[in-house]
Amino acid sequence: MAAAPSITAPPPAVEPPRLATTTPAPRARARLEPIALLTVAGVVVGCLVRAWLVLSQPLPLNDGGLFFQMTRELEAAHFHLPAFTGYNGAHLPYGYPPLGFYLTGLLDRFTPLSLLDAYRVVPLVASWLTLAAFVLLARELLSRRAQVAAATWAFALAPRSYIWMIMGGGVTRGPGFLFGLLTLHQVVRFYRTREWRYVAGAAAGAALTVLSHIGTAPFVAVSSGLLLLACGRHWRALLGSVAIGLGALVLTAPWWATVISQHGVGPFVAAFGTGQGVLSDHEVRRRVLGWLARFAAPITAEPLFPLLAALAVLGGLVCLARLRLLLPVWWVTILLIDARQGPSFMMVPMALLAGIGVVDVVLPAMLGAGAAVGRARTQRRWVAGAVLTAMAGYALFGAMTRDPDLGREGRFLMSLTTGDRMAMHWIGTHTPADSRILVITGAPNGWAADRTSEWLPVWARRTSVATAQGYEWAGGPTFMARRHMYEAFQGCAWRTTQCLDSLARRWDAPFTDVYVSQMDPRTAEPCCRPLLTALRSDPRYRLVYRGGDGGAVFERRDATAHPALVAEPPRRGS
Repeated sequence: MAAAPSITAPPPAVEPPRLATTTPAPRARARLEPIALLTVAGVVVGCLVRAWLVLSQPLPLNDGGLFFQMTRELEAAHFHLPAFTGYNGAHLPYGYPPLGFYLTGLLDRFTPLSLLDAYRVVPLVASWLTLAAFVLLARELLSRRAQVAAATWAFALAPRSYIWMIMGGGVTRGPGFLFGLLTLHQVVRFYRTREWRYVAGAAAGAALTVLSHIGTAPFVAVSSGLLLLACGRHWRALLGSVAIGLGALVLTAPWWATVISQHGVGPFVAAFGTGQGVLSDHEVRRRVLGWLARFAAPITAEPLFPLLAALAVLGGLVCLARLRLLLPVWWVTILLIDARQGPSFMMVPMALLAGIGVVDVVLPAMLGAGAAVGRARTQRRWVAGAVLTAMAGYALFGAMTRDPDLGREGRFLMSLTTGDRMAMHWIGTHTPADSRILVITGAPNGWAADRTSEWLPVWARRTSVATAQGYEWAGGPTFMARRHMYEAFQGCAWRTTQCLDSLARRWDAPFTDVYVSQMDPRTAEPCCRPLLTALRSDPRYRLVYRGGDGGAVFERRDATAHPALVAEPPRRGS
């Protein structure tokens, strides 16, 4: 049975043209070529933006320390899945989907790339391929090639579509997003054509999604359900959907069966339990309702005026007026089920809606205004092109900036500073192996983006007392307790040493040293001046390392007796 036009899917008559047995007329070919070139240009610009953000930093962006350690352990085990990870001395289940670890480990082992290089290359290449996967999906869900071109530019320049994918932790998130979009493309093709060959492609894509990033699986499942209602309301679509799910289950069995045999289903229950939907708690519901009240404008992470979000709202209004509900419903549903990772996935329907907003609202408005003032048709087109170019340039600037003064998540796209790396090297060579380091950064970005806390166990080979990464697999209560402990300790940045002492007793979290890192990598001004002053004046603490960037390490004398001297940062390369 054909898809009902009341949900969304454009009727077959307006699907993107497919290969034909006859050669198109030269005039039609010439009319389509500029739109195709515009789409390609959007992909190229998106690739260049992502490449500049990644390659302009010397190390993997922001996070990835946990995964880096897990990859080392996989290589040490000769690529057999370990039972536990020793990251940060926590002895946590090695239950994370391993495809990204295998990719980076094999690159490290069999190519000239180092493991650090691989943690930059894999997320970057995956984000490039994701742009192409988005174009394939857009061609299926949008009725006009001009909408596809505009949507491609929106997806390429919306910061939230790539920020968390090109970080070091993008070795899992990036491939997961890529395979998720490819899966949805195969699902739509199957629902529309009813050809069973697409079932195999969708099952393989779903399996690769799960093996890359299990947090992307709910997005793919919910999106497939909405696409089933919109495009596949026939018995074959339902039967094929079951086959896709079973196929993905079988293909991923070697991994999940190994984890269950070692740890039971606990790690998977814990991982899914850390998601944040509207049913999680009052704080999440309040945040989601705030986003909805502002039409999700903050979610695109645009540091300036949320231009792309505004265009998506226009496209959503057009769809609602035409009773094509798939894209608006898809947009809101993703936000409701996952407030933590959902904003990244929401960029798919939002970019599609932005393409509709540009082609069906902005362009007609500009051309109509030009006609009203008597401009010639060619002149109106040039004016419209100039306005659209200015809009693209504005969005491009927002996509490339990571100035912390402008806010938003672009500020996360930094690697560890030279000062942090030198301090971690000193900690690893001048403190006992059983030292417990309390890292204080002031938490300007929250636990999930605290690169200093996450990378210290890797670079210094010491335990970081309050790091929260990895505890998602230890169970919801354990993870929340660890997260609250991290946030409490970071609150001490603006207080005195009494804050550290009381929290150490409250959380049973003794520490031997305190590392106060800098907050702003562009300046030499350290964070946490009140705490630094208190540490210097408290006789129980002794300054043992002072970095040129303002970072400092203090030994807690009543917790350890190891000798230490005040040291200047080692020379670069030492």
